Amino acid sequence: MKSKIIYFALIALIFSASCSYYDDIDLYSRNKIINVPNLIHIETYNQYHLNDTLFVNVSFSRYLPEEGYPDLLDVHKTTLSDTFSYGCGLYKKTAYDNWAYYDVTGSLIVTKGVFYYDDLASLYNPNTKNYELRFGIPLKEIGEFKLILNNELFSNEYGYDAKGVPLTIVTSVDNPGVNIQYNNSEYTFQVN
Repeated sequence: MKSKIIYFALIALIFSASCSYYDDIDLYSRNKIINVPNLIHIETYNQYHLNDTLFVNVSFSRYLPEEGYPDLLDVHKTTLSDTFSYGCGLYKKTAYDNWAYYDVTGSLIVTKGVFYYDDLASLYNPNTKNYELRFGIPLKEIGEFKLILNNELFSNEYGYDAKGVPLTIVTSVDNPGVNIQYNNSEYTFQVN
């Protein structure tokens, strides 16, 4: 009886090893993370008025420094990705001093890059050899607002059949006065 249990356990182990869900590709271990500060820029003004537009730029060269290596990393060649996803959210202060999500997806103005399925992305421009994103948020109401900017960019050539290396770029906002917090930045402003 003991030999049958060992036999079935061995068969189950071999079967589970040969039927790996990810076909022996561990995407997490392939993911590369680099730190490059100041890739996000908010076009700030002293005062915002009703119907102004707040613009944000998330643009960077395809050649980025990589800690521990003397040569620049060719992001485009490494990831085989023409886009890097980027996320942010706008919140408005309520009468009860809480922050409520303020949906602007239907009114975003994208002058560089792409917007699809609630996702913004820096788009590779072969002429400039840069990934470029510039988007505007129309300010349609008076009040106090908070823009929360994600400090990570993700290559969009991903999945278990992807040929490129998945890359996460950890960055920051280059504007002084922006409150930097763990994994995101906050920009608070008033619309008059």
